[in-house]
Parts: sequence; structure tokens; C-alpha cells
Amino acid sequence: MSLQFCLAETLAFEMARQHNFLMTEKEVVLKTIRELPDDCSIDEIADRVEFLAAVQKGLDQLDHGEGIAHDEIKKQLASWLTN
Repeated sequence: MSLQFCLAETLAFEMARQHNFLMTEKEVVLKTIRELPDDCSIDEIADRVEFLAAVQKGLDQLDHGEGIAHDEIKKQLASWLTN
């Protein structure tokens, strides 16, 4: 498992946790930027914000009942791997 994947997984978990506490999107982004290393690039900041936006979009879709059932995802993944 790559470090990048671990970071992404941690961020997704953190977004879900913060989503439950109703932090504003601005608060989530500012908190995330503050936690980045001081020497990170603007591109790294932009990548992180883009990732947070994608996670937030997914959480919003789930809140509106637009998610895909776990069993359906398993079927789709299995078909991708066998084709």
C-alpha cells in the first residue's frame, strides 16, 4: 500500500468524520491546509483541495440517497477484473 493511498484514505475518513460534525467546507479546507508541511507547493495544496471536494461531493451524494449499494460495487469490480 503506497503512502499516497494511505494519506488519501486518512483524508477521506477525516472528511467523513468532519462531515458528521457539520464543519463548513471552508473550515475543512483551512484546517487541511494548516496541517500541510510549510514547504508544500501550490500544486500540492490544489491537489489536496481537489481531493477534499471530491470526497465532499461523494458524501453529499450519499446524503441524497444517490450512492451505489456495496453489493453492486462488488459485482462491478468483479466484472472489471474478469473482463
